[in-house]
Amino acid sequence: MYRINVEIRFAAGHYLLLPHGLREKPHRHNWRVRAQVESAQLDEFGFVMDFHVLQEKLHQIVKPFSLAEYMNDLPEFTQQQPSTERIAHYIYIQLKSALPKEVILRKLTVWETDDCYASYHVNHMKRYTHRV
Repeated sequence: MYRINVEIRFAAGHYLLLPHGLREKPHRHNWRVRAQVESAQLDEFGFVMDFHVLQEKLHQIVKPFSLAEYMNDLPEFTQQQPSTERIAHYIYIQLKSALPKEVILRKLTVWETDDCYASYHVNHMKRYTHRV
């Protein structure tokens, strides 16, 4: 398997509902997103896929986040709050559907700060049985 990773950054605001009925003050982060994709075969140019194409797909997915005053106002997050975990899941689903069929999205990670992040991935590993 061949794997590549790309990262992008964007600025966007959100606020979260907290336990005991509390709500955070609206605030902004300089978010970082890393996508890890893989393929069993390289394309005709020797790539899993072009790094720049993958980055552009991510930029298009997160563009509405940067344009909104708060991500909470976007249709994607009116029924559920934009926690880092849910943002990672949303980007994962959007990116997965935008990839070539031979490229597998292995993992999507979103940082809201340098030391706080969440990842979303689906276990693509095949289960093997060991015969004794």
